[in-house]
Amino acid sequence: MTPISPISKKLLYGTGGVAISGLGLARYFNWWPFNLQLGPLLTPPNDTKQGNRIFLPIRYADELYPILMQKPPLLLNFTYRRNPECDKLTGALQRIVALETDKKINLVDIEASEPGTRELMLEYRVDHVPMVVALRKQLIVDSYIDKNLTQDPNKEVDWINLKNWIENIAQD
Repeated sequence: MTPISPISKKLLYGTGGVAISGLGLARYFNWWPFNLQLGPLLTPPNDTKQGNRIFLPIRYADELYPILMQKPPLLLNFTYRRNPECDKLTGALQRIVALETDKKINLVDIEASEPGTRELMLEYRVDHVPMVVALRKQLIVDSYIDKNLTQDPNKEVDWINLKNWIENIAQD
């Protein structure tokens, strides 16, 4: 393999830099020659039943307010990061909402350990974590605390009870 001379290397890098800059400017000023439809960075998965949504975790109260405007009932999962009890309940909630219910319902995790969510815990009367608060039309309908996890963290989630509770809250 023959080595590239320093002049050729500078020319190669310069040409590549100009090409990348030109494409960036073309995209910025909508001179893009290709018909690409760039959508939002995050789209809901297509494989959930009934189009249920699982939103990204909330760390500040302001992030929750646009989500509250959604039409289907909303489950607020107050959770701590890297807590085994919270992780078990969060996993069960996500699986039920995404795959196992035929009714309309959305889910959002609220990280209770973040300072920006303290006011949400007061607003939704959260006295225990993990805890799920159910909202319908922005009003509190019910709350759920898994007794199995509160009594013994090594136990599993009461799956049947949780699924029945979600189905009672959800829209048909």
